[in-house]
Amino acid sequence: MKRWLLIWSLLIAVLAACEHGNYEDGDSQYSWLRADFVVVRSNADKALYQAVNDEGDTIHFASPLSTSWALTPDTTYRALLYYQKKDQRVEVINVKHIPVVHFALVDTIGSDPLTFQSAWMSNNQRYLNIAFMVKTGKVNGEVIPQRMGVVCDSITESEDGENTLFLRLTHAQNQAPQYYSSQGYISIPAYPLPKGTHIVLRVNDYRGMIEKKFRVNP
Repeated sequence: MKRWLLIWSLLIAVLAACEHGNYEDGDSQYSWLRADFVVVRSNADKALYQAVNDEGDTIHFASPLSTSWALTPDTTYRALLYYQKKDQRVEVINVKHIPVVHFALVDTIGSDPLTFQSAWMSNNQRYLNIAFMVKTGKVNGEVIPQRMGVVCDSITESEDGENTLFLRLTHAQNQAPQYYSSQGYISIPAYPLPKGTHIVLRVNDYRGMIEKKFRVNP
């Protein structure tokens, strides 16, 4: 397997959940709300104008949207898109950036525990998505940044030539206080991997080591 693996670390992107305080029946303000994992595109002015969800549907925004994190023109980002679609018109409610993390061969971050929520392969088989929660808090009014990454501990090859990647989610608490939990997501690119590649994902959870298994384009 080519050693294209790229060493990455990142600050945790804490994604606030889209909340609606009071549930309403019928055609309320949020009756048409959807939340999709997408690849979103920026225009020449760095504004987001179009997205493609993991089912392959193209979503055209009613108007371009500028954000604090989309700072490069004519490029794509991984994101969680909250929107309403009515009469072929798409109104964006919120769009949250999701870090895309390439796995490394060397662990430079560490294995502090976190709370594992779920992991799943996207419908188009392009990303392995991980949902988690970290314990955090403020010191002197500032949130202490934490670091996350993914390391490949080993690669094995079966007699029929299929590879198995043993991946581990890495996390550095960085002495951040643990007053409350915040949710986050990361996406690991699976599209460069050969068809049939097996992935074993390990996560150091507060409850112990959790292991999940996946296969790319089975």
